[in-house]
Amino acid sequence: MKVTHWMFLAALVGTGCAHAPQSYVFNNPKGGDAVMVVAKALVKQGHKLAFVDHKNAELVTYWEDTKYRFRETDDYWEGTNIFLRYHVQFQEHDNQIRVTAEAQRCVPLQAEITSTAVMSTCYPMDFIFGTQQRKVEQLGQNLAVALATGS
Repeated sequence: MKVTHWMFLAALVGTGCAHAPQSYVFNNPKGGDAVMVVAKALVKQGHKLAFVDHKNAELVTYWEDTKYRFRETDDYWEGTNIFLRYHVQFQEHDNQIRVTAEAQRCVPLQAEITSTAVMSTCYPMDFIFGTQQRKVEQLGQNLAVALATGS
């Protein structure tokens, strides 16, 4: 069977590289005092905390511009960047910590980032690309190490 360039391209596009965000999950060796250790580790790694919810055992970072650029699209002629923010959830029932990312495309020109939003024209995304998923995994691995070492 002869494989043409079109068949290869169709197979590549069919599998795609964008997918729903996947959580990075790791065990919580510290128990209840893990929230503050992880919060300090997030700040140490350059993330700004938008809020710490002790009642629901969750940390959320500010939105961050990944600089991953969409060129002109049908909805925005000037292009958009992908902005991410991270959620870290502490689950007591199974003693695990779950790191996930939330994504949106925003016009980066004059975008202002607050603790709750990106003040710009934005579209929520229900998918992320491999580069953003790797950031989630890397962050989760770094937080697991910080929690294990207590730093």
